[in-house]
Amino acid sequence: MKEPDWDVQQKQPESIRNSLNTKASLRDRRLICKILDDMEASGVISQLKEPHKAYSRPTLLDGTDGLEDLYFHYDFGPIDENALALGPLGTSRAPDSLSRFAQAFQAAHPDAVFAKGRVSVHYCAWPMPAVFPSAWGMPTFGTSEGYLYRWNFHPFDFPLSQRVWQGYVDHTINGRFPFAQCVGTTLVVAATSLGEAGKNLMLMTEATKQKGWRLTVPHTSSWTGEIDSLALSTLWAGISPAVQE
Repeated sequence: MKEPDWDVQQKQPESIRNSLNTKASLRDRRLICKILDDMEASGVISQLKEPHKAYSRPTLLDGTDGLEDLYFHYDFGPIDENALALGPLGTSRAPDSLSRFAQAFQAAHPDAVFAKGRVSVHYCAWPMPAVFPSAWGMPTFGTSEGYLYRWNFHPFDFPLSQRVWQGYVDHTINGRFPFAQCVGTTLVVAATSLGEAGKNLMLMTEATKQKGWRLTVPHTSSWTGEIDSLALSTLWAGISPAVQE
């Protein structure tokens, strides 16, 4: 299953909001139910039997790849970005963070080698526990058929989810391993020499496996000292919705 864009709530909030004003067709409702069944089978969501307030409902948007994806609109009012910057989430990492990390590492270790990889995510959710402010309780979502679900993993479309995920990544990787840096789901792993690459990759894999993460990193024979060849300024992202005219 492909990955829908995990920053739509921030970049294209109107796309989701407008789609909710359109009554879903029978075909769309069936497709939504099928996708939710797959998400439940993979453990991303769980159906609730007891009554709860539904904070959102799934909607379908056409992607830039011509296929449809699920999105969820959670609206808890305006967000004060300045106040957030002073809180535990801090500020978002710059897109050139990986390039600057690699350049600094290479300056300290001239024989350094690098690999660009990624952290695999769930469909519509980050591979981390669902974390919600206590004031919001348990933000659920419901369907047109009356089914109610809760998230077992943190949803892409929840407010500030990308910032929450980055904080989790900082704690798991960036603040723990001096030879690695991760922005979003894009990962760069370094070694002072090719001989050290295998050890560093093993340490990284073991630590992230404990979190249930699945990494995709090239074999150490493909690691390189040519930083520019890794295109570190290009970060992994999901499939974006097609812009609605």
